[in-house]
Parts: sequence; structure tokens; C-alpha cells
Amino acid sequence: MKAWAAAVSMIVLFAAFQVVAVKIDAWPLNFQPLLALAFCSVALLSGRQSLIVGAAWLIAWPLLSAIRGYDFTEGLLATALGFACVFLIGFAFRHARSIWAALGGVTLSAITFYFVTNTFSFFELGWLYPRSLEGFLQAQWTGPDRPGFGPTWVFLRNSITGSLFFTTLVYFSVSKASEAPETDEEIVDDEETETA
Repeated sequence: MKAWAAAVSMIVLFAAFQVVAVKIDAWPLNFQPLLALAFCSVALLSGRQSLIVGAAWLIAWPLLSAIRGYDFTEGLLATALGFACVFLIGFAFRHARSIWAALGGVTLSAITFYFVTNTFSFFELGWLYPRSLEGFLQAQWTGPDRPGFGPTWVFLRNSITGSLFFTTLVYFSVSKASEAPETDEEIVDDEETETA
């Protein structure tokens, strides 16, 4: 039963963020648990728990995007491709159970997601970037040289920071939930050892 608490807490964290972050204007751009939850649902949970969190995420993400007014355009397909890469990286880290492996995996996930979606932006938004190596590097780091656009590296920084923060929360909640309590037999064995 405790193992399911981790899956439920991940779903609750995802839902809570969707409600709270939208309401706070000063919330840092792209500081969110989505990448961490996508990575951790595959890397840290097992079997059915992973499938339930993944299914909840896959159903809720496009639904909440639609509620916020985002159209299901090619941009969302690029985002979905980015998240597919995150799930694959999580799968590659399934047997790495240390906190450092989890943080390394989610950092790689954030960088991969950023690269995939920014590469798509470079090709899709031709009016923002020149079609050259300089334009590609501009899409990956400085962003468009137009009013109203900030540097894209801020997205990467906030994505990595948010992913590290939320992965740490999820990692320790999963670790605590997966700790099995001592059984009566183990307690009796310990008492017999002490008296012997």
C-alpha cells in the first residue's frame, strides 16, 4: 500500500502545480515539475505504478493545455516528442537508484527536451531566426532578437532548476514510501539474537 502512495503523491503534485502556478504571475517561467514527473514516473516507480502516473500525465497534459487555450498544433507535437525523449531517458535510468543518478538523469532530460523543442522552433518559426548556423545557435541560446522575447537560455536554466528541485522531492517521497516496515517475524528474530 505504501508503494502506491508515491504514485498518488506524484499525481497530486502534478495537479497542484497546474492549479497554483497558473494563478501566480511572478512564478518563474518554465520552473515546473512536469519533466521531473515524466522522468521519475519511469525511472523510480515500478510496473503498474509507473503506468498509472504516465497515463494520468498523458491524459491531463493535453486536456489542461486545451483549457489554457493552446491549440493542438505542431508545437504541441514537438513538446510531445520532447516528453517522449524524457520517458526514454527515464527508462534508461530505471536501475540507477541513487539520488545522484536521478538528478543526472533529469538534468539530461531537461537538456534534451530543451534541445528538441528549440530545434523545432528554429525550423518552424522561420520569421524569427535566419536559416543559418548562427540562427540555429541563436534559437538554442539567445532567442529571437525582437522586442517581447527573452533569452532562451532562461528557459533552460529554469527547466533544469525546477527539474532538480521537484526530482529531489519525488525521490525522497518515493524512497520513504518504498521502505518496507519491519514484520513481526523480523522483530522476533532480532529479540532472539539479542538474548542469545
